[in-house]
Amino acid sequence: MKKLNMILSLLFTFGVVSSTNLSNLGKNKAVSSSISFSEDMGYYNKYVGQKMFDAINSGKLIVPLYIKGNIEELANKGFCNFGGTKAYASKPLLDLLYSLVTSKEVSRRKPFSILSLFRKGRNHGSTNSNGIIICRAVDIDMYSGSKIHINVPYDSLKAIVKVINTLPEGRYNVGLPRPGGGHLIDPSSDFFLPVTSLSQNERSPTGTLAGDIKLIKNDLARDMINTAIKSNKNAEILYLMPDAVDHLHIKALDEGTLS
Repeated sequence: MKKLNMILSLLFTFGVVSSTNLSNLGKNKAVSSSISFSEDMGYYNKYVGQKMFDAINSGKLIVPLYIKGNIEELANKGFCNFGGTKAYASKPLLDLLYSLVTSKEVSRRKPFSILSLFRKGRNHGSTNSNGIIICRAVDIDMYSGSKIHINVPYDSLKAIVKVINTLPEGRYNVGLPRPGGGHLIDPSSDFFLPVTSLSQNERSPTGTLAGDIKLIKNDLARDMINTAIKSNKNAEILYLMPDAVDHLHIKALDEGTLS
């Protein structure tokens, strides 16, 4: 508690988080809503990085060793070093990570596990005009103790619904597990979105959320995901897409962008 109070005090002192935002912590609100884009992203990266590092040490958050190093560096410096280039998590991604890691759904007995976080390219991150890497997505392979892998589709469904329920205010694109993975497809085993050609992977099958939901193969999965999306009034999911066998992909979108 003393450490948390010290972090909040520093954030408030530097004007990074207002008293209004502090009151929103833990209320499924976007903590960074009052942080202007002109202010240093490092303070908010440090704050969320520290929350994640604390969760790793308490057993609530499971990550590969290299991601643990990234998060420790984030907590200490406010950025990660990628071959001499600074990398930050975007504000929408930080809001998402904070909400997921501090949720009551997560504990040592029911952990949250991240497969991939700080990356460039594809649907994850990009280099801005200043040469800084901005990361915008996370791959989750367990949430609230439920594994996300197409080999355990009902466990995956349970975790996916809890993640959707926990999304803070923001706009998102969501990649669902699919059989095969990589250069392989297995249409007969499709549970979430259908993939009959690799050209259909990592893209919305219809271009609309409503259309994508209708294509979910399993009836229970379709109903539960649709209900979760409609129930979370804070989050706006723009579309769904088939992704990979072993995780849920969530991209937190910057304002005004679609992908």
